[in-house]
Amino acid sequence: MHSKLKIWNIPAKTAVIALSAALAGSFVGSGSNPAAGIRFEAGPKMAAAASANSAEVSTAGTQQSGMYRIVAIGDSLTAGYEPGMENVKNPVPYGYADRVYEQALFHGLRTEFANYGVLGLSTEGLQNWLNSAQSGSSNPAADEIQSGIASIDPRAERIFAATAGLRSDLMQASLVVVTIGGNNFTPLFNKLKDNEDKDVTDQWLSAVLDEYASDVEAALRSILQLNAKAQIVVADQYLPITKYLAGTNASGGSNYDYLNQGRVQIKERLSGIAEVLSSEGYNVKVASVGDAFAGHESEYTNISNIGKRDIHPTQTGYSVMGREFASAIWGDYIQPSPRPANVPISVVVSGKELGPASKPIVKNNTTYVPMRDIAIAAGADLKWSNKTRTASVKLGGREVAFTIGSKSMKVDGKAVPLTTPAFLQQSAADTKTYLPLAALSRGLDLQVVYRSGIKTVFINR
Repeated sequence: MHSKLKIWNIPAKTAVIALSAALAGSFVGSGSNPAAGIRFEAGPKMAAAASANSAEVSTAGTQQSGMYRIVAIGDSLTAGYEPGMENVKNPVPYGYADRVYEQALFHGLRTEFANYGVLGLSTEGLQNWLNSAQSGSSNPAADEIQSGIASIDPRAERIFAATAGLRSDLMQASLVVVTIGGNNFTPLFNKLKDNEDKDVTDQWLSAVLDEYASDVEAALRSILQLNAKAQIVVADQYLPITKYLAGTNASGGSNYDYLNQGRVQIKERLSGIAEVLSSEGYNVKVASVGDAFAGHESEYTNISNIGKRDIHPTQTGYSVMGREFASAIWGDYIQPSPRPANVPISVVVSGKELGPASKPIVKNNTTYVPMRDIAIAAGADLKWSNKTRTASVKLGGREVAFTIGSKSMKVDGKAVPLTTPAFLQQSAADTKTYLPLAALSRGLDLQVVYRSGIKTVFINR
C-alpha cells in the first residue's frame, strides 16, 4: 500500500478466531451462575428475568398471559463479547441485547429474555440455523450450520443442539433482535490492506452485498414463518475502524471513505428488505447502528486500544447499540434518574420510577421496600390496621398481609413463613411500613428483577 498508514495490522478473522483456545476453558458454559444469568451455556431457554448482570429477586411464573418475550439471535455482537472476556472465569457479558431487555422492563413489561448469540456466525450460517429450526430439526451438527464454526466458538455444537428450544422461543417471541453480517464483510479490510485492484475489490463487495441481502431476507422470512406476529429489529453494520488506522490507497484515496460507502450500501440493502417485509404486513425495522457509530469508532469500539485492537464494541458502544434498538422499538431510550448519594439503587414499578423518598432499605441481607409507595405505583389496594399492626396489599385477586415483627405472612389467608419480618421505619416527617421485597413479590406474583449494571430494581405485574 502506497501510504505511511496501513489498515490495522490484524488479520480480518482475528477478532473472533483468536478466542477459541481460551473459550474452550473458562468461557464455555459460563451461564452456570444464576445471579449472572447469562445464557452462554448450551440451549438458552426463555426464563423470566434471566440475563446478564441480572438477579431475579422473585421467580415469577413463565406462563403468564401478557408476558413480553425477547429472543436475541446472531453473531458475537448479540452474545455481547468484549476482548479479554475469555480470560475471565464466569464472564458476564453485558451487550446491546441486555440493554434491550432492560428497556422492556423500563416500559413496565413483564419480560422473558433468551440470547442465542454465536461467535463468528455469518448470514449464511444464520439462514441455515433458522432453516433447521423451521424444519423441526432438533440437533443439527455445527458444520451443517456453518463450516468451521466450532473452531471459532467452542460452544457452537451445544448451542445448535438446542435448536428445538430456539424454535420454541421464536414461536413465542414478542420481539426478535438480530445482529448479523459483520463476519461476511471482514475480508474487505484485508483486501484494502493488501492494496488489491479496485475493480476486483468492487466486484467482490458487490457479490458479497448480494449474498448478504439474500441471506438476511431468507433468515427473516424463516423467523416470520415461525411467528408472523413477532416484531423483528435487525441492526445494520457499523464501521469498526478509524480514519487514521484505515489509511489511504495507492492513489491517495481514503480507505475510510471507501469503507463508509460500503457501510451505507449495506444499510440501503437492509432498509430495502425491511420495506418489502413491512409492505407485506410484517413488523420489521432497522436499528441504525452504523450511523450512530460513524465518527466515534475510537470511543465505541476497541480498535484504537493498542493492547486489544479489536473490532467489538466497548461498553459505551454496546450502550449506543441498545439505544438505537430501543429507539426503533419504542421510540425512546430510558435511563434511571441520577440518585442522591444516600440512595444505593433505583426502583421502577410498572414503568414508574420511584423518587428518592421511596428508597429501598437493605437490612439483614434483605431488601425492603416502602409498602405504600410500591402499592400505589403497582395499582394495588392497601390497608393498614393500627390495632393489629398489619399491612394488607391486594392486587389482581391476590392478597398478602404482613404483621409488623411477625415471622410469617398470609397469602390469601394462608400462613407462609418469612425469613425476616416487616418493620416500621420512623423519621422526623412520618412513619413508613417496610415490607420484604422478595416475599411481597412472591405473594402477589410480581416479577422482580435487579439489574446490577444500572443498579435498578424493576417490579412488574
